[in-house]
Formats: sequence, structure tokens, C-alpha cells
Amino acid sequence: IQFIISRINIMNKTFIELGSSNYKESNTRFLLLNNKWNGLIVDGSSVNINEIKKSYFYWKYPLEAKEKFITTANILETINEFKKDKKFGLLSVDLDGNDYWILKKILENGYIFDIIICEYNSLLGKKESISIKYNHNFIREQNENIINYGASIKAFKNLLNNNYKLIYGNQLGNNIFFVNRSFNEISEKSIDNCFNKSLFDEFSVKRGYKLTYEELIKKLNFNNFIEV
Repeated sequence: IQFIISRINIMNKTFIELGSSNYKESNTRFLLLNNKWNGLIVDGSSVNINEIKKSYFYWKYPLEAKEKFITTANILETINEFKKDKKFGLLSVDLDGNDYWILKKILENGYIFDIIICEYNSLLGKKESISIKYNHNFIREQNENIINYGASIKAFKNLLNNNYKLIYGNQLGNNIFFVNRSFNEISEKSIDNCFNKSLFDEFSVKRGYKLTYEELIKKLNFNNFIEV
């Protein structure tokens, strides 16, 4: 993120992070503390939001934290309550479930961002454009198979391609980065350049063993996904 903002001239230094957890591991915290951006973070856990609101940085920096379980029905109202302008510097979407559908709803309603960060499910591969079927009650942790979530890298690329260009995928294999096509300072990359197999195994973490990437793919239930 620091590399990106050092290369492009961002005027709206405001962020939105959907799925902030307790904000100790996040995409926007350094922007807040180091670059003095302001922003909104949203999480469905009252424990996480209460922890954030009791932290030193909450009173010290221009941050708004909201407890809300995000759906396509409430996402626009949530953003509008924070800022009525439709232009923002950065959007981070990490909801562990309906990410594709939430992002699609935001973009269809005219919101514009300089940078968009999405969490993708690398177990879905790089050839298919697929997403978990939309379910407004979807909670990943309540599913028996925790790896059935999110969308493929190609799904996000296709969704964003008209106005945003894919520029990077992290080596951990879970985050991809887009910048608005109005910026020419950073080159577009292909899916092949940005896709990485995930280096973590969330499926086995409570089972006392570890599976390979290929073994994890076999645990997916593709009946839960749909072509987008």
C-alpha cells in the first residue's frame, strides 16, 4: 500500500475497511497512524469494535468504528452514514464470505476508489470466475467447511476490469490489489502474475494435521459456488 500511494497522487485520503477484526492485523491501520488518513472500519463483532474503541488510537486519530454485519441491503447506508461523497482513496474488502456481492453492490452505485484491495480464495484457482452463492446470513466460522467462502481471483478481475487494473497479489495468496485506471504510473499485471497458492491451511487448524494445497482443493464443495 505504501508503494502504491508513493506512486500515485491521491487527493481523497479517506479509507473504508470492511472486515477489520480487532484492527491489529489490517490493511488501513498504517495509513491511519503513519499517513494521517481518516476512515471507517466495520466489523460484525461487538467484542472487536469495543476493543478498538477502547484503544489509544481511537481517540487520537480520525477513525470511525462501526459494529455491523454487512449485507447487500445495508452496505450503501453504512457508507453514506460515514461520508456522503462517493469518492474515496481506498477500499478494503475482507468479509470472509459475500465479498464479491458486497463489492458489486458498491460499484453499481457509483462509488469510486483510487485503490481497492480484495481478499480472494486461491483454492478456487485462477481459471474460473466463481463466487460463493449470496446468503445474507453467511458466517464463515459457522460453516463446517471453513474454506467454502469468497470468490476467485478471476471473479474480482472481471468485476473490476472496466475501471480498475490489477497490479499485485501478495505472496501469502489471499490479497489482490487494484488501482483506478485513471492512474498511469503503475502497470497492469495479469492474473498469472498476481495469483499465488495460499500458504495457510485454515481447514486443518483445529483438526491437528495439515493438508497440502492440492488436498485442500479436494475438500471444497463446489455446489456452494456459482459462476459470475
